[in-house]
Amino acid sequence: MVHLERRMRMNRVSTGIGSIDEKLGGGFPEASSVLLLSQTPSEKRMFAEQFIVTGVRNDETCLYVDFYRSPSFARSHFRRYGIMDEENLVIVDAVSAQVMAPSEEKYVVKDVLDMDNIRGVIQKAFEEEKPERVILDSLDFLVDRYPREIILDFWHHMMTLSKEHNSVFLTLFINWIMEKRELDALERTVDYLLEFRTKRMGKILMNLVKIHEDKELGIDESGWIPFTFESESGVVTYSPRIMVTGSANSGKTEFIQLLCSRSVEDEDGLKGEGVDRGKIDVSSVETEVFGVRGDESFASTFRLFSREVSGIFLILDSTKPEDIEKGREIVASNLEEVPLVVVANKQDLKGALTAEEIRKRMELPDTIPVVETSLTRDGDLCPALHSLLRLMGAA
Repeated sequence: MVHLERRMRMNRVSTGIGSIDEKLGGGFPEASSVLLLSQTPSEKRMFAEQFIVTGVRNDETCLYVDFYRSPSFARSHFRRYGIMDEENLVIVDAVSAQVMAPSEEKYVVKDVLDMDNIRGVIQKAFEEEKPERVILDSLDFLVDRYPREIILDFWHHMMTLSKEHNSVFLTLFINWIMEKRELDALERTVDYLLEFRTKRMGKILMNLVKIHEDKELGIDESGWIPFTFESESGVVTYSPRIMVTGSANSGKTEFIQLLCSRSVEDEDGLKGEGVDRGKIDVSSVETEVFGVRGDESFASTFRLFSREVSGIFLILDSTKPEDIEKGREIVASNLEEVPLVVVANKQDLKGALTAEEIRKRMELPDTIPVVETSLTRDGDLCPALHSLLRLMGAA
């Protein structure tokens, strides 16, 4: 509790991403160091750009040390986030000399193989600009070119500069070649560790970030948080979505309530009408589950929602032939070929069709599972859930 209270009293520097700031207690503390880590290429740079744009818009001086992009290319990327005063964006150009091109930037690294030159240019930028926010893009560029002892010395030099100038220092790093003990030692030197990865869920390629636990700072480890880029708005977080659809009284609401640890009925509080919602964890990613009726009046709504989801549960009343026919139409409407599982509900009732009979009547391919259950008797939903997760690539 003492650490948490101390953390809340610190001046915070916003990331520009509301849900991330909330988990961090308002943002990163001044003079803190942050490692943006991944094991494979991911969208760490998008996060770093959002951090810089937020600072520029707050009239803060922001320093971006770039070893990979020309200044003109980097600035064009920043303009995707909308209008901002670029005078507050200072770029250390470590690229132009690599391609033997002239540079219009104030701070230019003449030789990326000369560590003294790199350190000198960056230190001069710190002393003259006194930046509130600093990005190093990226450490793996240097790790590929210098011995470990030189890298560690440079790293500690950057940390010292940042703390002396009260700057928040973010470093991008793809770990291609560091051994675990080396990486562990690096992680221990920073105040915050944010891990990034990219994962496909259904038809959707998701960018994910995880905030790692820091007991000293009172930070709890988060699950994987999906994020994306929206023009003008910049980086935003979101929840992946699983749709539950089917005719009225087929069992959608009961399915969601059994599946989700916390579910709510639609806004009007009418069971079986409109939309029901809940949340589940899928591969440590909080995922929204929502219900949409699949009858004729909801056909256009289904087609709209189906383009935005990672998976679909189609709930059928196994005792109603007309439900089977409606289910066939819903499957035909799945033009995006979103992963789909048919749930044959009410198997406890007389006249219920078996999964195989439903498959034949609906003329379903083998790629679409049909799972039998009885929700009124607390039917086991694990087979249906596991079937969908396998199709989504999340199992």
